[in-house]
Amino acid sequence: DTRIIGNTFIDLSDYPLSFHLGYIDSTFQGNTFSNIKDGKAYVFTQSNRLGEVGRVYDWLDAGLPYLMPDDNVFVAEKNNGLNSEGHAPTLKLYPGAELQFRGNRFLAIGESSGDRGKLIADGAIFTAQDTTKQWQGIDLNDGTVDGMTLSNAIIEYADKPIDIHSGVLSTIKNNTIRHSSYGIYSNDNHKDTRIIGNTFIDLSDYPLS
Repeated sequence: DTRIIGNTFIDLSDYPLSFHLGYIDSTFQGNTFSNIKDGKAYVFTQSNRLGEVGRVYDWLDAGLPYLMPDDNVFVAEKNNGLNSEGHAPTLKLYPGAELQFRGNRFLAIGESSGDRGKLIADGAIFTAQDTTKQWQGIDLNDGTVDGMTLSNAIIEYADKPIDIHSGVLSTIKNNTIRHSSYGIYSNDNHKDTRIIGNTFIDLSDYPLS
């Protein structure tokens, strides 16, 4: 597990940090950046899956946004023999962590009911790399496990910022959802999601559906 701490990056013509998604885990702390070429001031990420069985991926505020790959990103294991809730990989986002998505891409938590995944996020930012090109939003699929929490976040410039496809026991609390089409969109009949204290701003469609 690599740790990149307290370094200074100055006058670079390309990305100062470029990492495989699955290798980011408490990796970046206290680094500073200046005079990075326009369009390159990111943690550039590669691959499209966080899938190690049972692992918690801690993503801290890196000092730069995480630029997600030009693909849909999945937090889900793919081991059909290890698919209980305890086997779910977890993406845990800490205050100030910013994820930027390419146009028309989404972040999927879990896949089918046998491909488990989990999101815990507090104070993170989910946004579009180019605010003129909406990303799709966060999909909570059948494989999402109970205990999913999303709080104090900003979610913006998405088609469906939070798109619920499962009856997972989850809490969506004190977030700001703005500059998007919908707000929170549920495709499921279960009643286990709690939506508390959120703020909806500048939406072109229903804030709750």
